[in-house]
Amino acid sequence: MNKKVVDYYTEIFSENERHEDGFGQIQRQRTLNIFKQYLQGNPLKIIDIGGATGAYSFDLARAGHNVHLLDIVPAHIEKAERIGLDKGILLDGYHVGDAKDLEFEDNSFDAVILHGPLYHITGLVERKKVLNEALRILKSNGVLFGFAINRYAGVFYGIHSELILDDTYFEMVKTEVETGFRTRNPTWHFHLPEELEAEITSSGFKIEATKGVVSPVWMLPDIESKIADAEMHEKILRVCELLENEPKIGQDFVCIGRKQ
Repeated sequence: MNKKVVDYYTEIFSENERHEDGFGQIQRQRTLNIFKQYLQGNPLKIIDIGGATGAYSFDLARAGHNVHLLDIVPAHIEKAERIGLDKGILLDGYHVGDAKDLEFEDNSFDAVILHGPLYHITGLVERKKVLNEALRILKSNGVLFGFAINRYAGVFYGIHSELILDDTYFEMVKTEVETGFRTRNPTWHFHLPEELEAEITSSGFKIEATKGVVSPVWMLPDIESKIADAEMHEKILRVCELLENEPKIGQDFVCIGRKQ
């Protein structure tokens, strides 16, 4: 699986550009707003695992936190280092590594962010290794942000794009709805909120909240031009906030856990 993920993000998909379209811009702002709710007080030591080229890492560092970025894709970390130099924002560490086997000391971080690992690792046993490592490196009362793709994301996208009427696409999302498994290369796991909550609590965390990130608002026609307007931007975000307690109706969600 690791090689497929590395090859996908190195040769096919640009994670850095993903944050530039309408969906990506909403997702980024919403994610940062959620971080602000839980990352308060003195500068915190944070690790962004699966953080790709550091979109969130640099924002958190700019806010005054001490941030480490870790990703399994070497090209992501190389690009993040270049971006940091261009922005004049240096992170505390840039690491190529595997979320299942972290080279950090116990009880060393105030916050752990998990993006890609929870939806690119399809096996429960392997995902539990990621969560166990996150628990190990977190300080007591440290916070976990576990990001997931919603089980019904493919269906929602298919309805919006009309791909749902294509037989091949329908069979793919039928498997996703029934099992959470996306067969496209690389493979993915799409969670139900209660499913991820169970994985996190069984790993030793206490769930504080589960929040939808983007909500269905991304399906607005011509979303890119709307979000470019400051007033419309705020109206779009307020829809996301209105629906954040209904994580099943959006494309993605985050479980926020606390180490006891």
